[in-house]
Amino acid sequence: MPDALKCLVIEDADADFRLIEHSLGQTAQPLRCSRIQTMAELSRALDGQAWDIVLSDYNVPGMRFEASLAMIVAHRPDTPVVLVSGAIGEEKAVSLLKQGLWDFVLKDNLARLRAVVDYNLRDARTRQRLKLTEAALHDTLLRFEAAKKASGFGIYDYDIATGRLDWDDRVRKLWGATAEEPINYDTFLAGLHPDDCGRVAAAIEESCDPRGSGEFFSEYRVIGLRDGKERWIAASGQTHFSDGKPIRSIGTVVDVTQRRVTEHHLAKALMEKSKLQEAALAASVELYHAARLTFLGEMASTIAHEVNQPIGAAVNFVHAARSVCADPAVRSFLDEADVQLFSAATIVHKVRDFAANRTVHPAAQRLDSIVAEAATLGLLSKTGEEISLRLALPESLPEVLVDIVQIRQVLVNLIRNAAEAMVGAERKQLTISADVVADRSMVELSVADSGPGFPEEIRAHLFTPFVTTKPDGTGLGLSTSRAIVQAHGGQLWIEDCEAGAIIRMTLPVAAPDA
Repeated sequence: MPDALKCLVIEDADADFRLIEHSLGQTAQPLRCSRIQTMAELSRALDGQAWDIVLSDYNVPGMRFEASLAMIVAHRPDTPVVLVSGAIGEEKAVSLLKQGLWDFVLKDNLARLRAVVDYNLRDARTRQRLKLTEAALHDTLLRFEAAKKASGFGIYDYDIATGRLDWDDRVRKLWGATAEEPINYDTFLAGLHPDDCGRVAAAIEESCDPRGSGEFFSEYRVIGLRDGKERWIAASGQTHFSDGKPIRSIGTVVDVTQRRVTEHHLAKALMEKSKLQEAALAASVELYHAARLTFLGEMASTIAHEVNQPIGAAVNFVHAARSVCADPAVRSFLDEADVQLFSAATIVHKVRDFAANRTVHPAAQRLDSIVAEAATLGLLSKTGEEISLRLALPESLPEVLVDIVQIRQVLVNLIRNAAEAMVGAERKQLTISADVVADRSMVELSVADSGPGFPEEIRAHLFTPFVTTKPDGTGLGLSTSRAIVQAHGGQLWIEDCEAGAIIRMTLPVAAPDA
């Protein structure tokens, strides 16, 4: 039977605690939740048994969350801490992540709680393994340093005046020289790695300068003269002088290959740890954004359901009043009310569509057909405005792998935006062009107009939901279009130009058998 999941819950509302306990209990793993509501209880809980995870509300009377988080991090730094709150700002969320928070779950979306808990428990185990690896590597380094001091040194004696060089058996072994063969300075140079010769020569020259201390130290590679094996050598010595001239250098060498390898592994492990931490932070922020979007979808659905009913009723009353009213002025007011009610219903529908999850059903499609249909629909109400449409789509253009309904929706939206941007412009030129990108994996499509372009102050926020340049716009068209294109594996962006505006997108090329 698996061990029980020990969960410490900081929550003042009994109903919320029960909901959390219920959300965590949806698996076969036993669960033991303990609820606390004061800093004193938290201190006792942390000093007592070990906890697998801590879940905490942000607003608990008498408990400042930042102080609670600091206490948990100080006492149990390896225990995941997940914030379960009604709402929290993005800036505050990022700040808490930097202070030691592991993750977030909104109370309105407790269905995610179990998945978030499982993810952070796995992350905690990964971090623990990394700590053990670091400790093992550190212990290896300590043992190696002790062994290096106790044994393994070789001795060299270089008579600079006569050029005689003496090596003991250890040094000869490191260079791959036999016990019988004569050794000289050329033997030393022959064993040096070519890439290290210049650095070693500079260190030797510095040690032979009578103006210095005469100390010599260098780490370099040698290649065995017999076995061809590469080894890292740490050499240190002292040069002696007579009448201001170097006459003799005596020192030690030791094989530090294992230390170099260990340092490499340690650096690699630390780099992996850093990458995991960055990935965990990015995943936490991404999950937080996803939770916000999910909440927006639920809110939009509720608004659509609740608001559409009274809007529909109001429309019926307006129609009824218009059918019995003979006064032209009153009927005019009723007509305007009908238009405004329809506009309100349309805005609610657009908000719901923006927040809803989108499922892509891609198939191989001819882009010229999609563009032609979208242009017809997008310019349907602009026939009297003398817009000049130019299509530049090569006949050799390959098919694209797209959901035709969604991509047509994107193009219609971009074409309508372009047409509206050119209202009042002296020249109304709309150009839609496409071509294959260099690696032939994507098709790039552009929609260009001759309007006034995007204002500089709003250009950086055009893809932010609810930001719009239109007096009656919702600010959801471009953000929704980008989301659709990205769901297809492409990109959608704005490109600067001297006059007008250009919006470009990329779409994947369909495989021949798609």
